[in-house]
Parts: sequence; structure tokens; C-alpha cells
Amino acid sequence: MTEQEIADIAERVLRPRLSRHGFEWVSVAIGRDHHDDPAVFVAAHYGAESDVPSGAELVDAKRHLADYDPRPFGRVFDDTRAAVAQARLAVSIVAALDANARRMLATLLLFPTKGR
Repeated sequence: MTEQEIADIAERVLRPRLSRHGFEWVSVAIGRDHHDDPAVFVAAHYGAESDVPSGAELVDAKRHLADYDPRPFGRVFDDTRAAVAQARLAVSIVAALDANARRMLATLLLFPTKGR
């Protein structure tokens, strides 16, 4: 996406939520964050006589902006769902063990054998 396309989306999302506070326009810059990862920076600009919206309204507007296009996060959510499913399976397996088997498992986890 270009900076202009991102600005158009941000404008459509932010204007209805922030216009009553004097919101005027959006600026977008594509760059790198403090970890040197690719990043998109979106800034909402207000008029000189505007009242600055509350933190809750800003957070709500940012949440809507972040939720606008969830496609980039699909893989992350898929990985999370897979990890949760795997954890559920592991918990059900451990829950099905008898007390002696759970003690043996705990011993193996707490005191692994050397050389393995």
C-alpha cells in the first residue's frame, strides 16, 4: 500500500470518531521503528482551536484503525490458535494420567537425565 492509500483508510476511520474534537487531517509516514522493523506511522492533526479528545476516545479510534484490515495478522492468529489447541491437548493428556504417572512426569521435567 502507498502512504496515500493508508492515509485514505485512516481518514475514513478517524474522521467519524474524532471530527467533533477538531480533527482536520491525517499524515502518514512509512519508516522503521526503534527495533529497525518496518513501520507505518499515522498522525491525526487537529485545528488550533480544537479540544483534544480523551484518551479513551483516542484508544478507541486507534483500535478501529488497527482492526480495519486484519489480513496482515492472520498468520499470527493462526499460530496462536494452534498453540492454544496444542496446550489444551497437553493439559487433557496430563489430566488423564494417574497420580503415579503424573509424579514420574514431574520428576522427568524437574530433573532431566544428563546426556539427553
